[in-house]
Amino acid sequence: DPVARRTIRAQHGLVADDLVAVFGGGDWKRKRLAQAIDAIAQTERWKLLVVGRGHRAAYEQRARDLAIADRVCFAGVTDDVPAHLAAGDVFLLPTEYETFCLVAFEAAAVGLPVLVTPVSGPDVLVAPGVNGAFLDADVRRTARLLNTYTDRQRRRAHGDAARERAGSFTWDQAILAHRVLYERLAGEATRLG
Repeated sequence: DPVARRTIRAQHGLVADDLVAVFGGGDWKRKRLAQAIDAIAQTERWKLLVVGRGHRAAYEQRARDLAIADRVCFAGVTDDVPAHLAAGDVFLLPTEYETFCLVAFEAAAVGLPVLVTPVSGPDVLVAPGVNGAFLDADVRRTARLLNTYTDRQRRRAHGDAARERAGSFTWDQAILAHRVLYERLAGEATRLG
C-alpha cells in the first residue's frame, strides 16, 4: 500500500529512500529487540521501526548508547499493523520463541522479505534465499543478512515470493489440515481400542 507506506514513514520521520526493517510484537526481551537494535547498529543504512508495546525507555537508551537513536523509531501499539508493515523494506524478528508467529505471515502477506528465527510458523513460511532468511542469536550474521537486502531487486523478488507463500495459508487450508489430522487420530484411537 504506497499511501500507507508514505503516511507511516512521514509520521516517523522516515524518507522515501530510507531502508527500513520492521520489528513487531510485545515482550521485547523474548523477541530479542536488543539483537535487532544491535544488528541495525552494525549496518550503515538500515533503520528500525518498532511496532508494539515494551519497555521503551531501556531500548531507547540502548539505541542512544550505540549512537543510532536517530535510526530506531518506536511506533507503539497500533490497530493498523499492515500499514506499519507497508512502511518497511524487510521484516526483522530474531525472537527466541513463538507459539505461532502470526506477524511474520502478516509481513509476508504485504510483500516483505521475512528475516526471523525458525520458530513455530516461520518454520513453514520462510524458504531461505527465496523469500527471506532464518536468523539465530548471532548479531553480526543478522547485520550481514540485512545488508543483503540493500539491493532493491532482491527485496522485491523475495517480497513477491513471501506474498505468494503467505497466500497459500488460507482458512480453508487450515480447516482441511485439522480435519485430516483429527480423522487420522480418531482412526488410530479406534485401532488401539
